[in-house]
Amino acid sequence: MNTLKKNPKKMSKRTEQQNKALHLYFTQIAEALNHEGFDVRIILQVIAEKGVDMMWSPALVKELLWRRIQKKYLDKHSTIELDSLQEIDRIYDMLNKFLSENFFVSVPFPSIETLIEKEGKL
Repeated sequence: MNTLKKNPKKMSKRTEQQNKALHLYFTQIAEALNHEGFDVRIILQVIAEKGVDMMWSPALVKELLWRRIQKKYLDKHSTIELDSLQEIDRIYDMLNKFLSENFFVSVPFPSIETLIEKEGKL
């Protein structure tokens, strides 16, 4: 008996038609690249050399920024391993300092006060 239950929060937000269209697009891209003779290595090499313009998402912030600092300074690979507010504060302080000094971006860590303040500005 399968005891795994789907988490309603993790269910797909795409419609079946959107999902089919997405996978059709993947198929069409694969066919076009193969038709033009572009080996996988060629495409990945260009991505490595030039990169791809991407917007930030919460997942990218977690994986590329937060987790890198966490691994380097606390030797912890998962946010689940953070066992105190001090560790979270430490990572936040390092990330916030880096972003503010290099990119002039500073975001206060969420608290009841910052959430109330943000609601008042909307």
